[in-house]
Parts: sequence; structure tokens; C-alpha cells
Amino acid sequence: MDEADDQATRNGSDLCTHCGLCCDGTLFVRMRIEPEEVVAATRAGLEVVVGEGAARGSQPCPSLEDRCCTIYPARYAVCRRYRCMLLGRLGAGTVDRTTAFARVAEAQRMRTAARSAAIFAGTPDFSIAANRRPDAWQPPRDPEARRVTAVAHLAGAALALYLAKHFHAGQAEDNAPSR
Repeated sequence: MDEADDQATRNGSDLCTHCGLCCDGTLFVRMRIEPEEVVAATRAGLEVVVGEGAARGSQPCPSLEDRCCTIYPARYAVCRRYRCMLLGRLGAGTVDRTTAFARVAEAQRMRTAARSAAIFAGTPDFSIAANRRPDAWQPPRDPEARRVTAVAHLAGAALALYLAKHFHAGQAEDNAPSR
């Protein structure tokens, strides 16, 4: 491993560019936008909603391209501050690089399965399917539709649990990027 590769591993940038889950709508459905960033975010194509004293941008971020940020040097403040739990563990040495990459790959596999199940169930808005509380679910009357919808909800719930365990468990609202 050369010095640049070693530095990328130490600061986690290689894991981030392999992942992209914080920007593609998997980890967060919206992100906090600082007041001074609203105009630039809107110009970049981010759907920004201002309300209750805060601006929020919808995910996926339009600046994400093939798991890489196209505005990285000028990325939003929330993006500069955010480090997922897996990245923190990699930096602390409690998770090795191979395990970290395997966890990202598993999360991506689960995300793809959950999105596919949601689309098949007629719920193409994946963020709703993945984040809906199970106790709020009203099953369809048709048995086949009920089965398909249940599979979508189970896939979304499994993904949510995996993400909570490896990517963002225990983050306080103030520390989370409010994505």
C-alpha cells in the first residue's frame, strides 16, 4: 500500500467513496442546510425546504455520482461534519478495513433488496417503505398483496436494523446530520 492509499485508509475517504449511503437516501431522507448554503444548494439541484428556522435538503443528494461527491471541496457543512459510526470505528481501530468494506457491501445489498421489494409491492418511495413504523402498517386485504407488502416491510426493517447497528445507532438528533 503506498502512502496515498495508507492516508485514504486512515482518514476513511476510501470507505466513504465506496459507500455513499449517507448521501443516497439510505441513511437519511433529508439533511440540514445552513442558511448561507441555501442558494448554492438550490443551484446544485438540491430540493430545499425552509421551515421552523431550519433548511432541509432532500436525499438523494444530486451531487452524488457513482458513490462520489461531485462538489466535495465545497460540500455542505453537515457533510463535512458527518462521520458514520462505521467510519468512526474504522478510525478508532475497533473495526478493520476488510470488515468495514464488507459491512458497506452488505448494507448496499440489503438496500437493493429492500428497494426492489418496495417497488414490487407498489411502494416505489423507498424512504417511506424503509422507515415506516411496523405498528403503523395496515396490510392490504388481498392475500398476495399482503404477502408482497409484508416482504417489502420486512426487508426495510432488516435494513433499518442493520444500519442502526453499524452506521448510525445512538446518534443524538443534534449530532446527526438531520438528513
